[in-house]
Amino acid sequence: MDFECEMLALGRGDGRWFIHPKFYDSSGIVYSFGVGKDISFDLELIKRYNFEVHAFDPTPTSIRWLAEQSLPPGFHFHTYGLADYDGTAEFVLPANHSVSFTMLDTQGGGELVQGEVLKLSTIRQQLGHEKIDICKMDIEGAEYGVIDDIIEQREYIDQLLIEFHHRLIDGSQGLEMTKKAVARLNGAGFFLVHVSRGLEFSFLRDPGRQFS
Repeated sequence: MDFECEMLALGRGDGRWFIHPKFYDSSGIVYSFGVGKDISFDLELIKRYNFEVHAFDPTPTSIRWLAEQSLPPGFHFHTYGLADYDGTAEFVLPANHSVSFTMLDTQGGGELVQGEVLKLSTIRQQLGHEKIDICKMDIEGAEYGVIDDIIEQREYIDQLLIEFHHRLIDGSQGLEMTKKAVARLNGAGFFLVHVSRGLEFSFLRDPGRQFS
């Protein structure tokens, strides 16, 4: 860990994430990339802090599931995803999974769909947000490709939560990709403050500045 600070767990089961709660009052913007069928983290942020949550998922399972949910006014859903370019992407549903589509070409064998994707910089500009208090990414392997854009947008992000999917990549290459991504984020001012299950990583941007 790069920095020790108070952490708060929000959400249930696989949808649980750890944030640092110190600086939050009754406002803020959350970007939640990757919905699946679990928004327990997002709903707790709205209930506890009255945050405005923007959730993103271009895959049909999530779109259908969310259409059946009763959602609070602070929850805004967008039917596009995050990538390192603006355009269209192919997503495959691994044969052993019923929910989580991935852009990784190593996970063949299941349903194949297309969906719109945008860069983080494009999304922030389109939505008109000067600051992202929490940016959460559970995007099934696409996280490795968006690290450059995250770093470019770092001045707008306070907390960064990423689930790394090295387990979806054969051999030791996936774990090495995660280590390199964490090192690059650290070098850009994102400091690791919590890891859950060896998968979900919580970062604070420049915590030394924030705690001084």
